[in-house]
Order: sequence, then C-alpha cells, then structure tokens
Amino acid sequence: MKEKIRLEHVDAGFGEKQVLYDINLIIPERKVTVIMGPSGSGKTTLLRLLNRMHEEVRGAWIRGKVFLDGLDIYSLRDPTPVRRRVGMIFQRPNPFPKMSIYENVAIGLKLYGVKDEEFIRQKVREALEAAALWEEVKDELDKPGTALSGGQQQRLCIARALAVEPDVLLMDEPTSALDPISTSKIELLIRSLSKKYTIVLVTHNVQQAARVSDYAGFIHKGRIIEFSLTAEMLTKPKNELTERFISRRALG
Repeated sequence: MKEKIRLEHVDAGFGEKQVLYDINLIIPERKVTVIMGPSGSGKTTLLRLLNRMHEEVRGAWIRGKVFLDGLDIYSLRDPTPVRRRVGMIFQRPNPFPKMSIYENVAIGLKLYGVKDEEFIRQKVREALEAAALWEEVKDELDKPGTALSGGQQQRLCIARALAVEPDVLLMDEPTSALDPISTSKIELLIRSLSKKYTIVLVTHNVQQAARVSDYAGFIHKGRIIEFSLTAEMLTKPKNELTERFISRRALG
C-alpha cells in the first residue's frame, strides 16, 4: 500500500465543539478509500480537512498534521495549491448557474490563469471523457449545466474537478441525491477513475462501499474505530460498534 495522505493525531472542531479526536489514518494512493459511520460522526469534517475546506467555516479549528505526498498541507499559508491537487465533489450536484456545460468545466483552468483557448478546449474534452459525459453532451456544450439531469450534473461536477488535473478526489456521498441508474453510472466511474486518482468517499451505504472501495474506515463519535481492506471489514469486523453499524445498514 503506497501512501498518498497521512493524518497524525488530528483533532478538529468548531468553536468549543470538538468533532474529531486523535485521528491517525493513512490513505493509499490510487485506491478508493471509503469512510463510513452514522450521521453526526464526523465523516464530512474529516473529508473537508483533506483539502483545507474545513477552515472556511467560521470558528473552525484543527490540531495535528495532514500530509499530502509528505507535505504538511497546513504548513502552507495559501491553501490554493492544496485545493488544486485535491478536488471535492459534494453531496448534491452544484454546477455553476448561468454557465454553460463548457464554461463549468473550463472555469477552474481559467481561475488558475490558463489563457490558451485551444489548450482549454482540449482539457475540457478530456475531462468530460474521463467523467463519461462527453458522448452525451458533445453537441450541446453551450447548454446550461443546470439543464442536465441530476446524474449528468454530478458527472459534470466530476469533470470540472478533473480539468485542473488533481491527484485526489474527495466525494461526500455523491450519489445520495441520485436515482439508481445514475448511481450505478457514478459507481462505475469511481472504479474507473481510481486507476489514475486517489479517491476518498464518504458514504453511509454499506452496499456501495462493498461495490466501489478497496479500503474502509469506520468512524464513530469522531474517532476512527477501525480501518482495513473493505472486504475484510464487511465480513469480519474487529469491533462491536463496526459490526452493529454494518449489520443495521445491510438490513436497512
């Protein structure tokens, strides 16, 4: 297992409320790592720490170290380079309103100062192809991104993240608002993308974890209770809390 991200003794919270406690975790490179746990356990906070989005919330704080390829990302004054390398896909699709499909994918490149229009066009196409969306939208790139279906919008958001060539993709329950067919397409895409990208996926869906992930972590009340190969955790959990969570979710 080659390390991509490492967290050492990470505590985090908001104001007087502590959400995460002494998190020690290694995220392997070019694998899908799923973080599971009940609502309110700290899954999303943990995810947002990995590209420094956590600090955007008023009163947010963090102690400990988060390393990306050996670099402590919280030692940098400017989080912009981190956010370029670590893209984020949110629970609900969020294409930029008043922007076309093309503009939604190109916006990141332009914000980072790329001016070569031919280069941008090529990167937009590559990103849409990687997100398995090009064939569906190639003749209507001027159409508003918000006019796409929910599943297409989520793949558009994935393309937008891919256009700036990140190393890591963070996904916060990316299929929770989608129908089963769209969910299946996103899951197939996740498996395909893991050949090139490190993916960290938050979900409460045990079946989805089994389908798409290589490694799994279980978090409960802000603490990592267990971390192992997904197949191992789902069939032979070592902790009673993990076993109860998996049993309830598998039945529900």
